[in-house]
Amino acid sequence: MSATVNRLRAEARAELETLASAPRNLARRTYLVPGITDENGESAWGDPSTKADCFRMWAPRCFTNASTMIKWVTFCADAAGRAPREYHNFIQFGADLAKRIHEDLGGAQDEVDVVAHSMGGLDIAAAIALMAPPWDTEHVSPVRGVRNVVTFDTPFNGSVNAGSAVFNLVKSLQGRGQECIASQAVAMQPNSDQIKTLMAQRDRFLRNVHAFWPRGASNHGGVIEVTHESAAFCETTDFAPEWRARYRGYDDYSATEHAGPNGVTRDPRAIRDVFLILLGDVG
Repeated sequence: MSATVNRLRAEARAELETLASAPRNLARRTYLVPGITDENGESAWGDPSTKADCFRMWAPRCFTNASTMIKWVTFCADAAGRAPREYHNFIQFGADLAKRIHEDLGGAQDEVDVVAHSMGGLDIAAAIALMAPPWDTEHVSPVRGVRNVVTFDTPFNGSVNAGSAVFNLVKSLQGRGQECIASQAVAMQPNSDQIKTLMAQRDRFLRNVHAFWPRGASNHGGVIEVTHESAAFCETTDFAPEWRARYRGYDDYSATEHAGPNGVTRDPRAIRDVFLILLGDVG
């Protein structure tokens, strides 16, 4: 680890301590969405009992209403948070997420924020842009009133390793849901029908959010290697001119990996930046 990275992380941690010394209210419900094989969000958002930097540790310290306004999204079929729901692609996860947000709002027109890791970013993009036939077989209304979308290492135009023999072998060794996990991986291939459809609806996604903040790991470590172009949903010039101001630009965090203890979402720099976005302290 370079001295520069250590210094930047220390500075971010100090800023989080400053926020924690005078916690503030979140103005909007905020949904934290995990990625593939992380149905309970422990890899992305962490376990606060470890005392290591993670969203679950810092959020209740920095926000007075974290217990009511932060929604830790899970995609588990049992109450213990173990068995994953057997969804075959990110559009099915997106329908689930859309239904949850609609149920929480109960018809209100409140704005929400969404923070997502990896495939979770595809879930929310689907919930915003793909909730229509023939993709949405459950007839779920699209999510509207999204203020901020922050994504980490989301393969918007496909994961370079998704569908490969090695990728599917590694995922199949992770226990239950093997068949579904393989299907989810196939749906994230760059040339899959789901990715092609999502790419065709980039402007629909962007015009229905106030601000989009794609973020990532500079070395893209881990199983899913996400290129800059993919994680950023392509470049600003690929969006229709009227929506480009809503794309706030890709940023990365050096010396981080895709997931795990040194994952991008465990970096205090990333946690600080998201908190400042949620509080409206960055434009």
